[in-house]
Amino acid sequence: MADEIHHDLVFKGKRHIPFASLGSKYSNICITCTAPSKTFNLAGLQISNIIIENKEILKRLNSYLESIALTMSNVFGIIGSEAAYNTGEEWLEELIDYIEANKKLVQKFMVEKLPNIKVIDSDATYLLWIDFRGLGLEQAELDKFLAEEAKLWLNAGYIYGEEGFGFERLNLACPRSILEKGLKQLEGAIYAAHSDSM
Repeated sequence: MADEIHHDLVFKGKRHIPFASLGSKYSNICITCTAPSKTFNLAGLQISNIIIENKEILKRLNSYLESIALTMSNVFGIIGSEAAYNTGEEWLEELIDYIEANKKLVQKFMVEKLPNIKVIDSDATYLLWIDFRGLGLEQAELDKFLAEEAKLWLNAGYIYGEEGFGFERLNLACPRSILEKGLKQLEGAIYAAHSDSM
């Protein structure tokens, strides 16, 4: 199963390589999942794409989906997806530029203002991983600090596996003014905590 739902959100000069494109050895056993939901913010239309080359796997999946009554898409999802894919390229290009600029803003801010916090560079998507381990906080302390002191609600990295402890995931798909406000809140909370400990 290749979850490639962020495949359209690749920054300039980078490209997405589908798992199934690595050769028939892989495409023959692969179920690729994509959707317009992340790309065009259409999650409410509840529609996605499943791409399967192997006819036996396709038959088995269709049989399963029929058994749980999930074979029909809603008309709004079909029309919305069609409109997005057929007419949304210019909007998507602008979106990608905006998200990448937001990413660069966060990177610059951390380097200049909060060097103990490291941004994990990315080639795609609006979800940015941030390494907070330089603050020296246990995970529970970090969770409490971000929510109560910085007034930020990020995705805790540990929910994706134990390697994620000390990391948080930031959503860059927001107006720049909101992102700047959040970064200033983080900076203020860190400096307030630092001065309190002196």
